Amino acid sequence: MNILHVNLARGFRGGERQTELLIRALFPYLPEQQLVCLENSPLREKLSDLPITTYPIKNSFKKWWKKRPADILHAHETKGAYWAGLYHSLYKTPYLITRRVDHPLKNNLKHRLLYGKAATLVGLSKIIDQELSTFNTNHQIIPSACCPISPLSTPNNDIRKWAGSRTIIGHIGALIDKHKGQSRLIKIVKNHPEWVLVLVGEGQDRTTLEALAAGADNIRFVGYTEDVLSYLASFDIFAFPSRYEGLGSTIIDAMQMSKAIVASNVGGIPDLIQHGENGLLIDTDSELECALQNLANNPALRIRLSTAAQQTSERYTAEQMAEKYLACYYQILGIPHETADIGCHYHEKCGTTSITNPK
Repeated sequence: MNILHVNLARGFRGGERQTELLIRALFPYLPEQQLVCLENSPLREKLSDLPITTYPIKNSFKKWWKKRPADILHAHETKGAYWAGLYHSLYKTPYLITRRVDHPLKNNLKHRLLYGKAATLVGLSKIIDQELSTFNTNHQIIPSACCPISPLSTPNNDIRKWAGSRTIIGHIGALIDKHKGQSRLIKIVKNHPEWVLVLVGEGQDRTTLEALAAGADNIRFVGYTEDVLSYLASFDIFAFPSRYEGLGSTIIDAMQMSKAIVASNVGGIPDLIQHGENGLLIDTDSELECALQNLANNPALRIRLSTAAQQTSERYTAEQMAEKYLACYYQILGIPHETADIGCHYHEKCGTTSITNPK
């Protein structure tokens, strides 16, 4: 079976990380995987150690009308979905689309054709799957995955020294406030000198967010770093105040690291977090502040929630994700398939170096 993955994103965020994880986890079973990506795609570099065929393209698809040896096209983001739809119109190669965001799709002719002709639609969460069901009867949920990382990873000494005895509240995500909602955290933490806030990630709103945090000596912007894991290990509380979210794979990483989590009650996040059991869900800024206070002042609560969170993360491994996609591929081709034990062959490259590193 030859799978042609399509990801035309320019950067390397959650969707690209998940594409990498899937290709690696499938590799022992599907070594003939291929990837269509942009010429300067970080994803191409991330996968350079695997002997898979990559087809880098610029901004034109003209040279891509030549047929490629593929049994299935797997589109991992919106531009890739359109590419797969065009390719299918020429060569009738079946395609599936993984949709990762919970933005409403307009019910227009373009979307009805693109999503309706797909062999299968995959959503990361219940809320995405519900929307996809209006376009295609063949749809299913396959959540994102985390990397196999150790909860005993060494915390960042610089952050620990800077924080001292103060509670460390951490966030990992692209600095795009209309999506990730970092301004909500900044406004709250500025009024709590007994806490520190560590923001890991880069993005278009950094200057604006730094201006909002001006004068506060308990807020630090780390920016882009390859050492995301040590920062995550340093956090006492992981805060994820997104304004919308398809699922939130970074939450799964925090769960695996046994972190107490506060997150927005939006999108697919409630698929991961059950309020009061393995984390806290919030709707308003006042609820966010109250949840942070509860966790900061109650170590026993942090331990209880973080222990349950770590157990939850065991249901979201790359191996499990790959098994579900492999079954999906076989179903599309009409081939009987028994679930493979992908875990025992999982490529070791997907260790601690592949954790989310948002730009």
